[in-house]
Amino acid sequence: MNLIRPLFILITGIALSGCGDREPIQVNKWRINTGLNLTQPIKVLHISDIHYQEDTGPAVMAELAQIAGATQPDFVALTGDYTGEDLATTDRIRPVIIDGLERLSEGRRTYVTLGNHETYTGPNRWIRSFSDSPIRFIEGQSEIINILGVDVCVRGLGDAFTDNYRHIPFSDDCTGIKLTLVHDPYGAEIDPESGVYLAGHLHAGQISLPLVGPIWMPTKASEEYWVGYGSDGNKQWITSAGVGTTFIDVRIGTTASVELIELY
Repeated sequence: MNLIRPLFILITGIALSGCGDREPIQVNKWRINTGLNLTQPIKVLHISDIHYQEDTGPAVMAELAQIAGATQPDFVALTGDYTGEDLATTDRIRPVIIDGLERLSEGRRTYVTLGNHETYTGPNRWIRSFSDSPIRFIEGQSEIINILGVDVCVRGLGDAFTDNYRHIPFSDDCTGIKLTLVHDPYGAEIDPESGVYLAGHLHAGQISLPLVGPIWMPTKASEEYWVGYGSDGNKQWITSAGVGTTFIDVRIGTTASVELIELY
């Protein structure tokens, strides 16, 4: 408890001094063995927690589009928290955010689920917006698509942090790669299905200090689900540190990132 006051002073001082200026987005590269011995890996670009803000959002979207163009993924997975603004501002800029997401996907197969900030800013409005775009809203649904000659079963789960998690089974016809998109990694932990899970939400703690670690983790998920790769033998998962920030626009001891995943 004695750490709270000096910690608050430290964080506030860094934020006000401008040391929280945005660094380039890191591209983390992962390889996940699906057990199918694919001759050509399927590349998935996983993007979470953009937290679009009016002043910085255009530059962030441009950088994400650059990353997508450079990495040439076969599949783009978007797992929530696209807005970092309040309801009124989000209503005004939602078309701009959707347009930015469409630009970074560039006609690639792109699937999306909602995060807690979409729940706060009108989930049905987000769903309607995505339904009018080429981006596929997959939350609460499952479908099978073919990528590079391989069946990929794609499924979206609701956000556990806002009590929207509901188990949705894969199709009985699913014999290929099982890929689940979810915002809060607690949904990945409690869901009974096998396969690969992609999550975000936690920003790797956003502020993580030596000897202290993350000062706040808004999830019921176990620590092994907080950031990066994990496996329990039945599931494999990657929880992204995400692109943006929330509450206070600064990262300490964490890095904004997207995940480039090769499924082989």
